[in-house]
Amino acid sequence: MNTQTVKIVAEQEIRTRLRQKSFLISALVLVLAAVGGVVAMYFLQDRAQEYDVAVVDTSAAAVVEKASTVLEADDAKANVEQVSSLDEAEGLVEDGSVDAALVDQGGTFQLVADSEVDPQLAAAVSIAVQDQIVAVDQRLLDPNADESGEREGVAFIMVLLFFGVAVTFGMMIAQGVTVEKESRVVEILAAAIPLRDLLWGKVIANTLLALGQVVVTVVAAVVTMWATGLTGLLDVVTGVAWWYVAFFVLGFVALAGVWAVAGSMAARQQDLSATTTPVMIMLFVPYFASTLGNDTIVNVLSLVPISSAMVMPARLAVESVPLWQTLTALGLNVVATVVLVRLAAKAYEMTVMRTERVTGFKELLRR
Repeated sequence: MNTQTVKIVAEQEIRTRLRQKSFLISALVLVLAAVGGVVAMYFLQDRAQEYDVAVVDTSAAAVVEKASTVLEADDAKANVEQVSSLDEAEGLVEDGSVDAALVDQGGTFQLVADSEVDPQLAAAVSIAVQDQIVAVDQRLLDPNADESGEREGVAFIMVLLFFGVAVTFGMMIAQGVTVEKESRVVEILAAAIPLRDLLWGKVIANTLLALGQVVVTVVAAVVTMWATGLTGLLDVVTGVAWWYVAFFVLGFVALAGVWAVAGSMAARQQDLSATTTPVMIMLFVPYFASTLGNDTIVNVLSLVPISSAMVMPARLAVESVPLWQTLTALGLNVVATVVLVRLAAKAYEMTVMRTERVTGFKELLRR
């Protein structure tokens, strides 16, 4: 690899991107999305809702039913979830199947929650037991309970930002490669520059642009957090920022090489929907799994290369992750990035000069 040649390609790529209106518009959209996410958390954090409460005995069930009547005044309600033991009730609370558990301890009731006892539910339960002249205690199962809501909000923004940047910049890489191929510009470039240097210049340029997009977006989000008083979010962001940058750079470099190959496989712009589908799947799976999946799925994906670049920083924001798992995920990403970039370079050299037709994945793998 010729460092000077790669530098020239990267500089030209950056200048070209910064002059494109589509690039500037997409960058603005990502910033507004992050700001909008913070604002949405500010306005929606105290919304009324429907509560599921686990109970072991009939006395607690009766209290929950009374509490539901109290909640009706605020267009909310509480549902009784009958279980057979306290351990089962706590298990449902910890995995998020119920919002809380109410336990009759003889003379007092205890409202058990994972990270935070909802004040609306707690008030309704307190009113429901007033005629019994008993107290209602509260107990939290999550040691990081005070920051739980803020941590989940930061995790969601992290996942959304990685996904948005990877798709936006990835499609730009693929489209740029296809345009050069379709217009035969790549043939002129190949006469003066080694194809591998051309690929590296594109990867480095777009990685720097993507990282710059992340920095600008995070700064905008942080300013919004400060303006809305969500200071708890700032502490969480500070705690995981360096991990996020490390995972983001490794994940994006690997994906950038794959996006370039997807562009080189296409013969025309119309072919990109087919050639970029596998890359989109690589992003959609961890995105939906991290937002909709259970803890087991999230923990597994946080160790799988590439997907862990998106999932592990979000997991670090929510919970205490053993250091060995974080370092393992980071190390596997390093290995995966090196392997994917080397394979991408070979695939790019084999396909970018083939302008007559689309190169299929089976054909590429055989070659």
